Amino acid sequence: MWLAKRAPAARAARLTLRTRRLVEATLSSVLVLSRVPQPFSWVCALALGAAVAGTQTDRLRSASLALIACALAFVFSCAWVRFALPFIYRTNGARHAASRTGAGATDVSAARGGVSALPHLPDDVALLILARLRLDDVKAFGRCSRRTRALSLAPSLWRRIVVPDQAASVSAAVGAIPRCFEGPCTVAIRAGVYVEGQRSRLHRLLGMDCGLRTGIRITRPVVLEPFTDGDEVVIESDAGEAIAILPGAEAAVVRGLTVRTISFASHALAVYADGVLVERCVLRASGRNSCGVVVTGSGVRAHISRCAISGCGGGGVLLAYGVGPVCVSDTLITENGWSGIGAFSGASVVISRCDIRANKMFAIGVARDVSVSLREQPPMDGNELGGLHRYLAPPLHPQVSMQSR
Repeated sequence: MWLAKRAPAARAARLTLRTRRLVEATLSSVLVLSRVPQPFSWVCALALGAAVAGTQTDRLRSASLALIACALAFVFSCAWVRFALPFIYRTNGARHAASRTGAGATDVSAARGGVSALPHLPDDVALLILARLRLDDVKAFGRCSRRTRALSLAPSLWRRIVVPDQAASVSAAVGAIPRCFEGPCTVAIRAGVYVEGQRSRLHRLLGMDCGLRTGIRITRPVVLEPFTDGDEVVIESDAGEAIAILPGAEAAVVRGLTVRTISFASHALAVYADGVLVERCVLRASGRNSCGVVVTGSGVRAHISRCAISGCGGGGVLLAYGVGPVCVSDTLITENGWSGIGAFSGASVVISRCDIRANKMFAIGVARDVSVSLREQPPMDGNELGGLHRYLAPPLHPQVSMQSR
């Protein structure tokens, strides 16, 4: 009754700020907790049951309010666990990184005139120590002070990253590169088999991991190559795209890798950035509707050279609408489930000295307005439906240019 007699402006002045803060805190806590579905679903069911019980009888109204209060308390406690505890862990991680760096300083100090304390080290010595640490330790140590942060972002530390010496996986190495680093970075991979693909955190529902996998996502100019020439580096993934070169990674290079995928519609390599070079790679995407190389994005250009693309459930090379020109040279494209090279409307492709054989559809299957330039007529034997084919078009087309160089 007392509140009802107050003027609307007075009620708004007293309750608006408090209500807004309460709503913001509740929503933020719910959003944080919703990333872990088991307790979140339990809280939602508890709150819903409490609300329903409160509408039935007056006797249960007080009990329903108590249950809602318990649910909100649980939400806020989980939010504290979500934010506060990781901060403690990050602090401990920084301390451990500092101790490891201090141990490295002790090792280096004997050769540098007895320098024994990290805060007094010259920058060149500190950078030498940081170069011996793993990337996680470098980033954790960079949180200790402004000076260590500046040292951890030094370009010399990020020009070349060795996997698995400095990072456990290729995706971890690519993801650790600082945003402020502007120069090209080379990720050198030692010989071995690397299973890439992390569960995206939509996370666990009823105890089962239902998250989708994300592969190696490249967002800056990066060179992926073996540590030394001749090393056999195999990347296996069941992500939607084993290696995705995204906008911002213009002029990225993927060289000398073997990429294999097995899942449905899981492409070995997806190119979304301009000027990408794929060289001396072996690509195999055996899942149904999976392609070796997918190039997409209006005006995106790419060069595929000296590769072997075979055994794909879909096409060997697939160009989306408006892509190009894409140059495919000195490449073996064979035994794929669709055409060896396919292109949608508006794309442009230049094919030079390729061997396109034994595909289950056409050697080259493109839309009628696709610009196809064949330089040095490639072998097209053994394709089940024929060589060059244009969909929704007569067999002969003036847009196809046959050039020999």
